[in-house]
Amino acid sequence: MNAFNELWVLGHRIKPMLSSGDFDAVIGESSKEAQSWPPHYHTKFTEFFYVMDGELEFLIDGKPVRVKAGESIDIPAYTLHTFKNPNDELARWMNVYSPKGYMSFFYDLGISRDLELAEEVSVSGSAITKLLSRANHYDMFLSIEVA
Repeated sequence: MNAFNELWVLGHRIKPMLSSGDFDAVIGESSKEAQSWPPHYHTKFTEFFYVMDGELEFLIDGKPVRVKAGESIDIPAYTLHTFKNPNDELARWMNVYSPKGYMSFFYDLGISRDLELAEEVSVSGSAITKLLSRANHYDMFLSIEVA
């Protein structure tokens, strides 16, 4: 696998990986300030997260699950989930989607790291609106509670 085209997606730094297998993979970095992705599920994709550094806190079907460096978690299709970095230390992780086909989500919603203020643009109102309007196109079904 080789990395290409680093992106910012919703405040997370993403490095897509080239794969010859039937899966897509990215390396991600999340600071404590990076917002959580909206709770969502997929109908076609299974996800695997491996935490390389730091810690991530997942919300899996409403239950918190902490995953520390050297640990992993599988997220089957139809499982409502999101994650965040609960600590001040940067979290580095690998995320794998199977089968192949999810990478277009990152390319469509990602902001090139070369763009000035890319991280800020990735969490702008227009970026959030784009996510909300296109999520289902990527088999990402959002569960957003309205107060």
